[in-house]
Amino acid sequence: MPGTDGLQLPSGWAERLLKRGKAIVLLDGFDEVPADKRSLLSQWIEQQVRNYPQTIVLLTSRPKAYFTEAKADHIALPTIWVEPFDPERQQLFVHRWYRCREVEANSGRETADVIQQAQESAEELLAQIAARPEMKDLAKIPLLLNLIASFHRDNPQARLPRRRVDLYQGICNLQLKDRPGAKDLETKLLETDAQKILQRLALAMLCNNRERDIDRAVLLGRLEQLLRTENEALAAEDFLEDVVRVSELLIEKDADTYEFAHWSFQEYLAAREIWQEQQESLLYEKFADKEWKPTILLYAALVKNPSTLIQAMLDRQQADLAYDCFQETTKQITPELEQSLKSLKPAVQTSRYVQLEALLQAKQWREADQETERLMLTTMNKEEGQWLDLDDLRNFPCEDLRQIDDLWVTHSKGKFGFTVQKKIWEECGSPTDYNADWEKFGDRVGWRKEGEWLSYSNLLIKSTGELPVIMGWLKIRFEEVVGVRWKGVLFSRVQTCRL
Repeated sequence: MPGTDGLQLPSGWAERLLKRGKAIVLLDGFDEVPADKRSLLSQWIEQQVRNYPQTIVLLTSRPKAYFTEAKADHIALPTIWVEPFDPERQQLFVHRWYRCREVEANSGRETADVIQQAQESAEELLAQIAARPEMKDLAKIPLLLNLIASFHRDNPQARLPRRRVDLYQGICNLQLKDRPGAKDLETKLLETDAQKILQRLALAMLCNNRERDIDRAVLLGRLEQLLRTENEALAAEDFLEDVVRVSELLIEKDADTYEFAHWSFQEYLAAREIWQEQQESLLYEKFADKEWKPTILLYAALVKNPSTLIQAMLDRQQADLAYDCFQETTKQITPELEQSLKSLKPAVQTSRYVQLEALLQAKQWREADQETERLMLTTMNKEEGQWLDLDDLRNFPCEDLRQIDDLWVTHSKGKFGFTVQKKIWEECGSPTDYNADWEKFGDRVGWRKEGEWLSYSNLLIKSTGELPVIMGWLKIRFEEVVGVRWKGVLFSRVQTCRL
């Protein structure tokens, strides 16, 4: 470490601090440890936690690496999740980000004029984010907020694009071309059509069972093939290193596992590839696949005249999707088609719940739970893979909440539903933090058995109030504090809506 040359520490100094609880141990990057060595490391950390119980230990890891370990290897430390940025944290981040950039651009000067410029730029960006619902969703993700801020600073006289497709393309241009060129970064991305390679990769991943992440060896094989197809001389390993290091559009999710910075970027790049290569017919067979909807909507926003696409949806009895594409596009469509779509609005709103009702009638409870989550996400203009935050729940439309709850209560004969859960929650003391009352609630609704919280796949679907769950199981678990608060806010919304 810099400045530690010749530093002589007293014998046993570190151990004495640990025993007295006067040290904080920071262990960063559990996920970067090779998979075959994680179990051994877990056991070692567990032993140190027992040896020095007064010491604070912070271990960071991406979720996949930690939770794929055997339960016996989980370390006895409280689990804390990194939550999305709320508006307060967004403001703090943007103000600090702009201050840092302006000071850096002015040779380290923190004079009044530099600070004022940073303040004004930050406020202008935050005002634009606050005025745009879709921008507010993106800004909750730190990495994307960083990209939005970079785009805004490089385009100081322009407003952020109103359409998502224009914003995504602007960020791609910035990260793959403008920023590397302006900063003279050492990268070979400027010598290649990097976006084209990423577009083809994104589409291939979507077509391959909608891959969200990809193993490094498989990724390098695909990149090598794509680079060869595009007659690019760059080696696959060099391309991957520069895309991750410079563009941040592709990131390392875990050791030797990669993914796009956000699902929406993957879907945008895939949609753009379909548009550029005139492969619209590829989407026709995907109309009924709900997971392809975000990509289809982005494509509809890109295509010059979506009339053919929308008519194909109507011909295939996909009125909901046709109406959503009509709302997404800013392009002109034929007057006859526009009139047909406007007349569909009442039927589309009713049909949203047809699939949920069918699943409930068939007593396919787990599938109905997943459909409930999908409906609630789309109601709040969220995409697959995102989740409802506390603000979404506080503002969830009462009519939609009532419709969903009525279907659950009716078809389960009063056994399942939000109102059923809320009654039990109130009988258990209305817990909003993890405590004995929350454990009692978990026992009552069947989420907890013999003192252990069950995973979603192990739920028995027998207890009154066990469903709906709809908590985004990759992000929230029953025993997490954020999960307790999530349910508390949901039940408060049920009460506000007078269900």
